Amino acid sequence: MGTAFPNRNEELDLYLAHIIETANIWPDCFYEYHKIFSAKCAVMLIQHNIKIDWSKGDSDLRNMVCAGSKINTCRKCHSTTHSTVMCSVQQQNFQPQRNSNSSRNTPDSLGRDVIFVDASSPINCDQLEFELRNHPDRNFVSLLCNSVRYGFDMLVSDINISTYECKNALSARKDPDSVTALIQDELVKGFIQGPFLHPPFSVYRVSPIGIAVHKYSFKKRLILDLSSPHNSCDHDSVNDLIDKDLCSLSYIKVDDAINAIQDYGVNSICCKVDVCDAFKQLGILPSQWHLFCFKWHNFYYHYVRLPFGCRSSPKLFRYVCQEVYVG
Repeated sequence: MGTAFPNRNEELDLYLAHIIETANIWPDCFYEYHKIFSAKCAVMLIQHNIKIDWSKGDSDLRNMVCAGSKINTCRKCHSTTHSTVMCSVQQQNFQPQRNSNSSRNTPDSLGRDVIFVDASSPINCDQLEFELRNHPDRNFVSLLCNSVRYGFDMLVSDINISTYECKNALSARKDPDSVTALIQDELVKGFIQGPFLHPPFSVYRVSPIGIAVHKYSFKKRLILDLSSPHNSCDHDSVNDLIDKDLCSLSYIKVDDAINAIQDYGVNSICCKVDVCDAFKQLGILPSQWHLFCFKWHNFYYHYVRLPFGCRSSPKLFRYVCQEVYVG
């Protein structure tokens, strides 16, 4: 086309870059989008004598054509600009654990080597390990760093549960636009993986999603109801399989703050720290991802970070904070 229309070289080069970008993100839909867009340009020129600038493409048309299709993202850093194999983070951090003294490398039932890779988490485990080099409890440091690197055990007593799909909560069904926006936000942040046209696991549990609204800020938050199905004789919920006593917490009260101020005296300085997306800074053990699935608009997703709605999430996050920040 550059030879036939030399005055449009720059325009067509920009369109080619646009198509390559589309192909990298939506490999199954880019050609369909190209055909529809080029046909649209031809119709507008022939019937209405309107010339469309190809360099800009058509974002609305692309979104319509590619909506619901699987997005090609790097599983390591969740970027759409490269594959997982070419990820610089993957190349720097991927170190298969083959220590014969570690139970994590015990061969499976068929005698094959089991290789564990890093779980999804923004925490720099190497830096964390360095900062805790003088911590008196070395067993704790080892357990914590392994959990950050490979994912946290969600304390589910039996991960071999039967496949079951629950219906989404009424709060989600009444506000579908908010749910779609929240899911997209979770995808961008790397908290979940998807969408999948078919379940990504042979055995899995789909729990209901709902919307929780903050009492004062009115901020909406996506909740995974892991206590469903409720009162079922045939299927235990994920939360049913997590020990309630083991995960019980007693939170800090105002009286505790007052007592601390009295102990330190009148010149005490108080400070409050609020961690954004707190639970979701910690990854889930990949062997347990199948327990944390949900379904939206006939597509499947699953969490790779600690979800709101899981009985063990507050306990695990509190465990990390209390030992690292306080201990």
